[in-house]
Amino acid sequence: MYTSLKYFFPSKDNFIKTVGILLSICAIHLYVVLNCYEYIYKASFDYQNKHEILLRFSINTIGFTVVLLCNTLQNYKREALESIERKEHSEKVLYEAELYNLRQQLQPHFLFNSLNSIVALIDLDPQQAIKMAQSLSDFLRGTIRNNEKQLSSFQDELEQMQRYLEIERFRFSDRLDLNFQLNYNQEDTLLVPSMISQPLLENAIKHGVFQSIGRTEVTIQVSLVKGYLIIKISNPIPSSQGNITAPKGVGFGLKSLSRRLFLIYGRTDLLEIARVENMYVATLKIPQNHESINS
Repeated sequence: MYTSLKYFFPSKDNFIKTVGILLSICAIHLYVVLNCYEYIYKASFDYQNKHEILLRFSINTIGFTVVLLCNTLQNYKREALESIERKEHSEKVLYEAELYNLRQQLQPHFLFNSLNSIVALIDLDPQQAIKMAQSLSDFLRGTIRNNEKQLSSFQDELEQMQRYLEIERFRFSDRLDLNFQLNYNQEDTLLVPSMISQPLLENAIKHGVFQSIGRTEVTIQVSLVKGYLIIKISNPIPSSQGNITAPKGVGFGLKSLSRRLFLIYGRTDLLEIARVENMYVATLKIPQNHESINS
């Protein structure tokens, strides 16, 4: 009945009105039938028991009405569920489109800086330029491989971090020192949003190495604490920013990072940037026991 009549069911706004009209028509029909029987059969009407006809007609009418109501309610429930699914699918598509857009906007910025560095190295040190171009190729290949994934393994993320920092070391030569401190079981399956750490690394180099004239150490600490993968990236504060409590110029990279974390996890407390003594420390918390919004 649902398949046959679903296109003829009344709308929600007119449902009660339509059922009332149907019941009224049934009552009129019953009145006409009873009077016709009485007129046609006259003396022999006792054979056609009026009460029996009324009872049978009432039972049939009630049964049909119950079946109609059940099918109609089932139809409305199915439509409501389909509407919810369509809404959730639309929201997911919008989330994924925005996340993809945020990831894509990171690439031209980094690619532009890297290509400029390669161009500058071509005349000064052709061999270094070739190595940097190869490193950039490896980095972009890894980016493309993970581009379709919303979440990737932290091992892949760590390899991308190392490729990125290798490129930056070509740019800054002996001015950039790296200190990796990995305190977690590397056999654990840990998931993070793809390229989630790159804006923090860019920020550390921009406000640490780029604004310093001597050697600068960037420290990357990774640990697993109470269901969170904690990534801390710290850099010393340049003397020119001695009295500043937080880095200047928190621009697109960190804003897009915060937005990505919110879109994936629905939280705004997973990123913190603070001054700790003479260091800028960016702390990223990635839940490991939480299903992402779009998964």
